Order: sequence, then C-alpha cells, then structure tokens
Amino acid sequence: MHPTNLLHMLKEAATTSPDGSVVLYHNGTLDQQPSITSYQDLYQRSLLRSSHLLSKNKFRSHPIVLLHTDNYLDQTEWFWAIVAAGGIPCMSTAFTNDLTQRRRHIRSLQKLLNDPFILTTEALIPEFCNLDGLQLHTIVSPDFTEDAQQRSNENVPGFDKHPSDLAILMLTSGSTGDPKAVCLTHHQILSSLKGKINIHSTTSGDVFLGWTPMEHVANLVEVHLQAVRLSANQVHLPRAAVVAEPLRFLQKLSDYRVSYTFAPNSFLASVERALESLRGSETLRDHASSHYLTGGERLKLDLSNLRALVSGGEPNLVSTCVKLTSALQKYGAPWSFIRPGLGLTETCGGAVYSLDCPSYDILQSPEHCSVGRPMDGVNLRIMRSNGTTARRNEIGSLEMAGPAVFKGYFNNTKIAAASHTHDGWFKTGDLALLDCNGRLRLTGRDKDIIIINGVNHYPQAIEAVVESANIPGIIPSYTVVFGHRPKNQDTEVICIVYLPAHGLEDHSSHANTAVAISKSVLIYSGIRPHKIIPLEVSLLKKSSLGKLSRANIRKEFEAGVYKPYDQTPSHAIQLCKNNQTSLMMTPTEQAVVDLYLRLLPSHVNEIGLDTDIFHLGLSSIDLLTLQSRLQTTLSIPSISINTLLSHPVIRDLANILEDSKQTSSAYDPVVILQPHGTKTPLWFIHPGLGEIFIFMNLARYITDRPVYALRARGFHPGERRFSSLDEMVSVYHDAIKFTQPQGPYAFAGYSFGSILAFEITKRMQTPPKRGYQRDRENDEVKFLATFDQPPHFKQRARSYDYYEVLLSVAYFLSLISEEYAYDFLPTARTLTHEQVLDHVMELAPRRRMEELGMDRHKIHNWTCLALGLKKIVWDYDPSGTVNCMDVFWTGPLVGRVPARDEREWFDGFIGKWKDFVRDVGEMDGDGGGTIAGLKFHFVQGTHRTMISPPHVVGFQKLFKQAMLDRGL
Repeated sequence: MHPTNLLHMLKEAATTSPDGSVVLYHNGTLDQQPSITSYQDLYQRSLLRSSHLLSKNKFRSHPIVLLHTDNYLDQTEWFWAIVAAGGIPCMSTAFTNDLTQRRRHIRSLQKLLNDPFILTTEALIPEFCNLDGLQLHTIVSPDFTEDAQQRSNENVPGFDKHPSDLAILMLTSGSTGDPKAVCLTHHQILSSLKGKINIHSTTSGDVFLGWTPMEHVANLVEVHLQAVRLSANQVHLPRAAVVAEPLRFLQKLSDYRVSYTFAPNSFLASVERALESLRGSETLRDHASSHYLTGGERLKLDLSNLRALVSGGEPNLVSTCVKLTSALQKYGAPWSFIRPGLGLTETCGGAVYSLDCPSYDILQSPEHCSVGRPMDGVNLRIMRSNGTTARRNEIGSLEMAGPAVFKGYFNNTKIAAASHTHDGWFKTGDLALLDCNGRLRLTGRDKDIIIINGVNHYPQAIEAVVESANIPGIIPSYTVVFGHRPKNQDTEVICIVYLPAHGLEDHSSHANTAVAISKSVLIYSGIRPHKIIPLEVSLLKKSSLGKLSRANIRKEFEAGVYKPYDQTPSHAIQLCKNNQTSLMMTPTEQAVVDLYLRLLPSHVNEIGLDTDIFHLGLSSIDLLTLQSRLQTTLSIPSISINTLLSHPVIRDLANILEDSKQTSSAYDPVVILQPHGTKTPLWFIHPGLGEIFIFMNLARYITDRPVYALRARGFHPGERRFSSLDEMVSVYHDAIKFTQPQGPYAFAGYSFGSILAFEITKRMQTPPKRGYQRDRENDEVKFLATFDQPPHFKQRARSYDYYEVLLSVAYFLSLISEEYAYDFLPTARTLTHEQVLDHVMELAPRRRMEELGMDRHKIHNWTCLALGLKKIVWDYDPSGTVNCMDVFWTGPLVGRVPARDEREWFDGFIGKWKDFVRDVGEMDGDGGGTIAGLKFHFVQGTHRTMISPPHVVGFQKLFKQAMLDRGL
C-alpha cells in the first residue's frame, strides 16, 4: 500500500524496517560518537512529542511551526513530531550575526508566517533578540521509557492529512533578505520521491548520506525523506566539519558504505584539490587503496558502493568531474557516479538528472556538464521571450510543470502569480537549452545575465573560466562575476571580485592577478572586465551550500562598500608616463603608448614601446576603439584594422602610422588574428557581412599556429567593391599565396565564407599549365571547414534586400538586438532606405557609435557592401569536388530556411555537401560524420552563436580535434 502522506510514510518505514537507522552527528564534529535512532524509535518519539505540541493552545489554533535548532537530532525528531501533530513544519535557517539584519529577518518571518508557533532550544532563545510579540516555545524531552512508548497514541492528526494538504513550508532566499516560503504538499513530495527512486533505482539496501543543513531541500527531501520512503539507512554529518576536512567526507562514504549522497560543484573541487595535495605530500605512502595523510593518519577507502553523488546548486565543471571521477576510480568508485542535476526548492530538490557524466559531456565538449533529463513527475520546456517554444540548442527561459512542481508561495499571492505562466508552468528564472539529444544544459540565471551591447553573457560561465585558469593569486571558490551599468553608459560592464592569495596591500601581485583574470575573461567572452577587485574573506560570506550571493555582492558594490578595495592604477599610469618620457619617444610613439595605457589601465606594467599587443589580449571592441581614437589623435583619415594587427609591436605600429600621414595604404584582404606558432597556418574567410571580428573569440583559443582572416574590399574610402565571385576568389587566392607561398593549407569559411573557401580550395587543386607536380604538392589543402552553410545558396541570397542587410549590420554592431531586428523587418520594408537608416541611427547608443568609430555614412556603406556580396552569388551553382571537408553545423536558421528541425536541415541542405567531396563513404542517420573525405560535426548554439560565448568553448575543442584528425 502506497502512503498518502508523510506520517504514513514514516510509519511504513518503522513497520517494514524497524531496525533501519538514522545516524546523526549532531555535535558539530566527526570525532565523537553519533546518535543512532531506528525508524521505529523515531516514529514512537514523534508520537510522544506530538502530544506535547497538541497540549499548546497556540499550536492548535495556528499549526505553522517555525523550527529553529542547531543540530540534526532536534531538527529530525521535532520535524516528525510536528508532522505527527498535524502541524506544518517550517525549518528555520541560521540567523546572521548582524543584529540589525537579524531583527529584520525575524520580523519578516513573523509577518510571512502569520505570527507562527516558534519552537527552539533554551540555548538559542537569546538569538531572538528579546523581540516582543514572538510566540517562543522551548523544546522539552518527554519520557522515552519503554512503557511510555507502548502508551504512545497513534490517534494523531498527522494520519488524517489529505495528499493535497500543505505538508512543509521551505524558506528560500538568504537571511539578510525578505524570505519566501515554498508550499510543498504531501502529494508533491511523494511524487518527487517516486521520481527520484525511479530514475536512480534506489532501494532499501542503499545507504544515504547528507551533510548540508536539514532546512535545505538537498538534505531534507533529497536524502532524508527519500531514505525514509525506502526504509533505507541514512547518515548525517555536520556541514562545517565536512567542509573543513573534505577527505574525511570520503572516509565516511567508505566507512558507512554509502551509495547515495549530495555535494555541489565547489565542494567536489575542494575534494579533488585535497586528493591532489595528498598525492603531492612528502609523507604520502601508497598501499593499494590506502594512503597516509600528513601527520600519519591513515585514509583507507572503499567506494565500491557509491552509485550516485547528486550535484546541484551551481553548474558542474566538466574538468572537475573528470578529475574527481578518475581520482576515485582507484578506490572502487564507478565511472558515472557524479550525477549533475537541476533541483529547486519549488521542485522538492532534484528534478532533472544526468546519469552518464562525465562520458556524455566529454563527447559534447562544453565547459559545464549537462543536467540530463527530467524524472517522472516533471515536465520542462524552453521558451523564447515572445512566448514561443525554442528549438534545440537555442537558449531560452526554462519552465517546469508536473505533479512534483509546486503551485505557489505561502501568504504571497502576488509573487506566486508572477512565478507561473497563464497555463500553469513554473518560471524557474533559469536560462537553458535542450541540446541535440534532448539533454538539458543550464546557461545562467535570467536575473544574473549580463547584457553588453545587446549580447548576453553568463556570469557562472565566466566564473568557471577564471577558476579553471589556475591563477596563482586567486583562492578557489571565492570568485564572483556580476554586471553593473555605470552612470551615463548605454550598456552593462563585467565586474569581478575575488579572494586574493596575496595580502590586500600587495599592489604588485594584485596587478599581475588582475591581468591574468582579464586575459582569461577576454579569451572566453571577448569582453574585458570593467572592475577586478580583491576583497577580504569577511565580505565573501557563503551560504550553507557554499554559494556566494551574486545579488548581495552586486548590491554592496553599487553601494560603495568595496571602494576601499578598488585599487585604481592611475598613479601607476602617471609614473609609467614619466618613465617613458625619459626615453625620448617621438610624438606618434607617445600618442600610441598613451592610448594603450588609457585603454588597458590594468596592464600598465606590460605596456611599452616593445610590447606585443597580441600578448595583451585585445577584444574586437578594443581594436575598434583604438582605431577610432588613433585616427582622431593623429589626424589620419583612415587606419585599417589590418594595419593595427599586422604591426603588433607598439614601436612598429607607431612607425607605420607616421608613414600613413603621408601615404594611403592599398587594400590588403589579409588580417592577422594571431601571429605566433609553428604549425600550419589557419585561414578564416569572412561571412556575408564581409567582416572578420566574428572569428576573434575562436582565434584566441588557437595558439599553436598563425591565424589569418580574409576581409572584404570596400570598407575604406577609395576601395572598389568586388563585382564577381571569380574576382573575389582570385584576389583571395593571390593574397593567401603571397602570405603563405607553400602548403599544406587550412581553410575555414563561415556561412557565405564557406562558398569562398570551397572555391579557393578547388582553385588550389587545379593544376597550372607549367610546374604541375611541384605546384600540386605546394598547393595541398589538408583541411577545409565550412560553418553552417549548405552548398546551394542562390535562393537564400536572392531573398536578401537592403532592409534585412541593414538591420543585420546594426545587430552585428550591437546597435539593436537580434530579436528587434527581425521583429521590425516587416515594418522596415514599408519605409524608404533613408527612413530605415534614420530609425537605426535613432536607436543606436551614441557612446557605442563613438566607441566603434561609426557614423551614418559608414553604416550605409557597410550595408551596400554586404548586399553586394549577396548579389555576387545570385546565380551561383556549386560544381566540382574537393578532397576533404569538415562540416560544422547546427539547427536551421529560424524563419530563414524551409526546414522544421535538424533532420530536415541536414537532409535537405547541409548534407548536400556529399555531392562535392571525393571519397564520401556512408553517412550515418544523424549526419554525424563518416570516413576519409567528408566529416560532419553537429555543434551547440545557433547559426549566429555557434562560435560565440558560451558555445565557443565547446566548438574550439571539436574544431582543433578535427584539424588534428586531418594531420595538422
């Protein structure tokens, strides 16, 4: 018989497994003996204690009980006593030490819970600050003799609870803010437990271990109640002791032969670091599965029973999961014991789980692990902002529904209504996507997202990048990234705080750490952080799960709390200028150095005449800003991006700019994105807008070979636009041969650029009339990549007009959002070209235009140039074949091609490349790649985001592996 409420569930455990144990380390340490209670005793004690509660008039009139204790024993026994008495337990969180905030929090709880019955210990009474009007009651210890237990009355209200009745109130939000209380019914909790048991195949023979506070859903429901539902043994360790000694956590898993537990990614990382430190210890002596810790204590592990370590609360890094899994396999742990999941208080903890981490994630090559698929009782969907359902690999808002998902918040109908859609789906506030295999991947929190010039950046991903960079000046797990919008700016900026490994007064170390952080963020996101601030640990307080509050940190930053720690390098810049003046620099050299110092103040120690700007790490915005400012400062009408990147040493750049004052430079399609490395150079070929900035994020990951890009003609005054495809191919072919006279060659074209890369490769393969053998060897193309472009393009090219191209240029420059561009397109087509251009100029942020050095004429010229590129291929029909091709593709461009899903996009469009590659072989049903000549790679993201953050991290791994597979 299935239980219909929580008390029935406990009674069933007491009946079917009377000796099943609940082991509670309630004294705060791991060294003393724990309390061990059987389910039968726990049940009997709950009945006896319920009599005490029922004797109180206040409880009978208002059965919501705020349970405020500081140990597992009282929490567990009185939780069940409240349930048995027919009450509604609300587990209190620990109070803050700030008395003002504590008083505010207590009053908020008093109001939220309608003046609840407060149950606490005698020792904790002072924590309530002598506030008047509180219904405080102290915990008592009833007589638990055998005779008393036999007299315990089973006729208690808890048995009469209906499945739809409210069972528990779970508090969310920190103790410094106004809390919300999530309403969890008996039916919802039991549905959730059924789903967990089914997806993890847990049984009564499993042992569960918890170490987070019982007031957190990850312990109360995920561990404690699931174990009760199964009548399984369970162990609870004190959080502080576990966090302080992560290796002792492993020892307890071994000692109790634990099969199911929970830990967030930050704690998994600390376990992995502790194991690494242990391996490096001079006192370590290996004896099969035993080690000796520093100090002589023996660590002997057998983790063969560990089947499921559920991990949630924050994104799981693939690298951490791989390292820890590999490290623990020698102790008997299985390969896929870490199970990343998505769990919310509103879903009774875990609702979505990944069962094959890290194997699945290694193949997908993302930075963060997938959280898998939903359990029974939970449905999910990804929604666009316009209320339509997102396609696979498209980021949107995550919504959930089903029997295990809550319906509302207690005593707050306004928030409850706002948290659900009109058709009853819970709006989680998470941004996510469903990948090509239907697995859920979280990308960030909607409220945390940083929007810079219309582009979304996810702070959790940036934090992971900084942490994984292993920067010496950073203490792990204390890095927080958040967005901030400075006054008089049109967009947000990235701010970072961290806990330094050096002293706060060590300005030199901070400068070096800031440079390392800045470079790692730039490589990942293409954006340079606005602020990088070291803080003392007292300002970086963690929650019970070891999480830092991004919202609170942003609030304190904007309130000026961190100003004393914000070490502006202005004094260092002035000192640097004084030193440079003594070097007798020319006026042009001085101007260039000064501009770099103002642009990159945190790099002051690295900037001088012999500085290589590629080592500084410049974003596309940095380059455009530098270009604009140099033109103004030096009174040079036009300085090309090619000039800046082709002369990376500041002294050389100053010299070429001095010459530019007298002479105008001729068009050169070659742009150097990365000049260093000894392997075969890589050539990127521009998409339909003609620019190459889209490649900069990807190029930063390629450091073992020079990286070039080809830029269209016509951006600068006096440059004639291309008039035919044959002319473009000829000019680009000649430029490639001039820069790299001999092969082998490696080409990658994005979208429209794929056609150019294909045609250039064919030209390389066509033998000249003379020197056939020599030139054929020198012109070998060993790697040809196309990015999400079918070979047949003319129909799509003919559909473009001035309006769509103009709005695409405006979106590319982040003057408008992509969503606005396509929503406004039908209206735009009813206007004149001048009117639409006027509209774009009205919307464009002035600061952004100045930053880019853009004006109305340049945007119009760019639009005409890009439209001309489309017209060049109006009559293009592909022909001929190439020796090899790697096709990187994703789902169809929404609303732009007649394909409903990935299969139709592949079969009808992308897959047609098989007709133009020799030695194709047999393709599999998913277009996943074949043999020798042709290889397909399905990638994350959309057509426009596949090589942009956050998808560029996974893309670059696949891309570099594809080059390696081709022998490069």
